[in-house]
Formats: sequence, structure tokens, C-alpha cells
Amino acid sequence: MGTRGALPSLMDLHVWASTTAEERRALEESEGSGRVRALYAKYNAGDWVTDQLTEVCSSIRSRLASLPRLGAEGLERMCSEWEAAWASWVPVAKER
Repeated sequence: MGTRGALPSLMDLHVWASTTAEERRALEESEGSGRVRALYAKYNAGDWVTDQLTEVCSSIRSRLASLPRLGAEGLERMCSEWEAAWASWVPVAKER
């Protein structure tokens, strides 16, 4: 599986689960190539991970609603910073 480290990321796992057998061979043989980047764009890996992050932050926010206001504001700021950082990093898929 095309991974950037010793362990696959959630994005890697999403793409691997979405691909065909032929595409998996390409991932294994062409790590870091344009073909791999194209597969990540094809399966909207960046959007998928962004959705996962949004869902987690939403869940955390709803659970913290009962905490004192100062604690909830601090977590809100942290989640907003994570989301902004992620949004600036995720490559935008080009139209096919």
C-alpha cells in the first residue's frame, strides 16, 4: 500500500479500500508517482479525511457543551485551528 511512513494513514486506508485490484498494483509499484496522486484525487481522499476531522470535532464540541464556558471556548479554538491547518494542506482535486 502506498504509504508515507511505516504505518498507513487514514487517507491511505480509504484510498486502498476504494481502489480496484489494478489500481492497488499501481499504488504498490508507484509510490509517490503522479499515478498515485491521481488515485488519491479520484477517490477524493482529502475530502474524505476532512469530513472525518469535521465529524470528530463536531462530536467533541457536542460532548463539551456541558463543560464550563472557558474550557469549551479553548477546545473550539483548537478545533478551528486544526480545521484551518488541514484545509490549507489538503490538495484540491482537479476536474476529471
